[in-house]
Amino acid sequence: MVTYKIKKSELNIVKKAIREFVSDIQKKEPGTYFYGAYQKKDKVSFVHIMCFKNKKSEIKHANSLYCKKFVSILYHNCSKKPQFFNLNLVKSSHR
Repeated sequence: MVTYKIKKSELNIVKKAIREFVSDIQKKEPGTYFYGAYQKKDKVSFVHIMCFKNKKSEIKHANSLYCKKFVSILYHNCSKKPQFFNLNLVKSSHR
C-alpha cells in the first residue's frame, strides 16, 4: 500500500497518469492480482493498494518502464511524498 498527497494544481495530470499506469498494469502484469488507486474526499490524497502473486511479480512491477514513468510524474507533483506500507492479509472475501 502507498499513500501520498499531490499539489492541487496538478490533479488532472496525476489522475491521467494513474489511469495510464493502472491500464498498463492490467495489460502487462498477470502476476499482479489486484491494483486499486483510490482518491480521498479532499481530492488531493491518494491510496494505492496492490497484491502481487509473489516477490518476483512485485519486482517486475517495480522495475517496469511504465512504473518508472508514473513515479517520475508522481514525485514531481507531490506535496507529501509517497509512504509505503507492507500489509499482511488476515482474511479476505476474495475467491
